[in-house]
Amino acid sequence: MSDTFDLPVAGRTYTIASPPARVGLAQAAAFTIAAAKRKGTPPPPYAVDRYTARYGTGQHEMDQDALGDAWEAMQDDLTLPDLKRAAAAAHIWIVTGSERAALAVLGLDLEEGGSGPKASTTTDEAPTTPPPASTSGTTSPRPASTPR
Repeated sequence: MSDTFDLPVAGRTYTIASPPARVGLAQAAAFTIAAAKRKGTPPPPYAVDRYTARYGTGQHEMDQDALGDAWEAMQDDLTLPDLKRAAAAAHIWIVTGSERAALAVLGLDLEEGGSGPKASTTTDEAPTTPPPASTSGTTSPRPASTPR
C-alpha cells in the first residue's frame, strides 16, 4: 500500500493520505463486521471492539476518517452522492491497499488510466455471438438415443 492514493471524482483528483494505524484498523474492523453480516455469522469480537472504540462514541465518522484531509475540500466541491462514493472508494483502498478495487467502486477502469467509466456489462449490451459449447478441446459424449 502506498502512502497516498490519487482519487478521481467528478472531474477532480483528490490525494488521499494513508491514515494513522488506529483509523486504518477501525476501517478494517468495519469491513470485517460487514463481511460477517453478509455471511450470516457473528463478527469477531476483536473487530467489534476496534470498531466500537473508534466509531461507537459518535466522535468520529467513517467517511471523514477514510477521506482524511481531503474531506473538507470534497464537502464543498462534490455532491453528496459523489462524496459518499469517494468515501467508499477510500475505505476500500485503506482496507485492501488496492487502487484497482478502490477505482472499481467509482466505476473506473485502471487499465484505461482510470479516466472514465467501465464499459457496461448489462445484458442489453451483451454480445450476440453465443459462446462455444466447450473451450477444453474435448467433446461431450452424446446421449443414448431412446426408442420411439
